[in-house]
Amino acid sequence: MADSGAEAAQARKQRREAILLAAGRERRRTRTRLMALGFGFLAPAFCFPLYWSFGFDIFGRFSFAVHVGAALGIGLLGLQVSGLVKEPRRSALLAGALASAASHALLIGLALSPASILLLLWVIGLVGLLPFGTAWTLVRAAREVWENSAPLPAPMRSRLGVLGFMLAAAVPVGQPVVQELAFGVALERIDSTAPDAIERANDVLRWVPWLSSRPLCDEAAMESDEARFERLSQLYELRFGRSIEEELWAD
Repeated sequence: MADSGAEAAQARKQRREAILLAAGRERRRTRTRLMALGFGFLAPAFCFPLYWSFGFDIFGRFSFAVHVGAALGIGLLGLQVSGLVKEPRRSALLAGALASAASHALLIGLALSPASILLLLWVIGLVGLLPFGTAWTLVRAAREVWENSAPLPAPMRSRLGVLGFMLAAAVPVGQPVVQELAFGVALERIDSTAPDAIERANDVLRWVPWLSSRPLCDEAAMESDEARFERLSQLYELRFGRSIEEELWAD
C-alpha cells in the first residue's frame, strides 16, 4: 500500500510539473506572438514606408538584400507564429532560417546605429533601434521552434539547422557578393583598350539579378579622368537606360 501511495504521489507530481511546463511554454509563446506583432510586423510596416517616402539611401548598393532579407524574416516569423510547422525536421530547418533572419535584422540595426544616434534628438532616431527588437523577436521564435525538433538525433538536428540558416541567407548574402564580383570584372573591361569594351562590360552586368546602380554611380562620382567618366556614363546608360548625370544630380 505504501508503495502504491508513493507511486500515486510521484505520478501527481509529474502531472503537475508537466502542466506547469506546458503553461510556461504557452506564456512564452504568447509573449513571442505579441513581440512578433510589434517588432515583426508593425515595426517593418512603419519603418520601410518611412524609408521609401523620405528617399533615405542608407543601404545604398545593398538595398535589395536588405529588403529581401526583411521580407523573408517577416514571412518566416509568420510561419512560426501560425504554428503550422510542428514536424521535427521542418522545425529544425525553420529554426535555422529564423536564426539567419535574426542575424540579418541585427546587421540592419548596426548599419542604422550611426544615423540613429545622430537623430535621437529628433526622436526619429528611435526608429533605427527597432531592428534590434526584431532581431530579439526572431531569436525567441527560433528558440521556440527549435524545441520542437528535440526528438531528432543531435547530429541531424544540427545539420538541418545549419541548412536552414544557409538557405535563408542565400539570396540576401549571395546577390550582393555576385553583384560586387560582376562590377569588379566590368570595371576591368572598361579599362581595356578593346573597341567593344563597354559592350563586354555590359555583358557581365546583365547576368546579375536586381542589379544596383549605386556601384557605378559611386565609381563615376570619384572619377577625375574625363575619358574614363565618359566610358562609365556610356555603360550606365546602356545597362540602366538613363543618364548617369541625372542620377548624380539627384544624389
